[in-house]
Amino acid sequence: RPKGSISPHPYKKRAPKPLPELPPSDQKTLNRAKERVSKSIQYRHNTLSELEKAKKAFERARKKLETCQREVQHANDAVDRTVAKYAEDMLIEPTRWNFMYKGLQSWHSQHGNIQFRNPLKQPGADIPDHVKKIHAIVEVTPTEQEAWIKKYKSFSHF
Repeated sequence: RPKGSISPHPYKKRAPKPLPELPPSDQKTLNRAKERVSKSIQYRHNTLSELEKAKKAFERARKKLETCQREVQHANDAVDRTVAKYAEDMLIEPTRWNFMYKGLQSWHSQHGNIQFRNPLKQPGADIPDHVKKIHAIVEVTPTEQEAWIKKYKSFSHF
């Protein structure tokens, strides 16, 4: 090598020194430590394996949950459509209830609410006379009304 040049290996390579022999008591301690480390590594490996299995099971369960939620929504929509169709069919029937319901709808479309006015604040005061005749509605005195309310309250617990 020329003088003044840098050696590619400034330090001489030496053979590694052999480790000194440990006394038997220290060797047992070292072996126990190695065994504990080995067991810890094995435990970590098993735990990671279980974690991966749990992640896969969770993903399958999540997909199943999403599928079930879609199916429930589909079933709810089907029920809503069926109920709506059934309600429409029922409203076509010429019943007293349907007649009154259509009258309520008409009132709501005209007045924007379903709060009927009772200018005299008496039961039946706002019912026209022709309706009273059709449904046999009679005027009730306050005494009769009070007696009826008491009787009603006595039966309301049934």
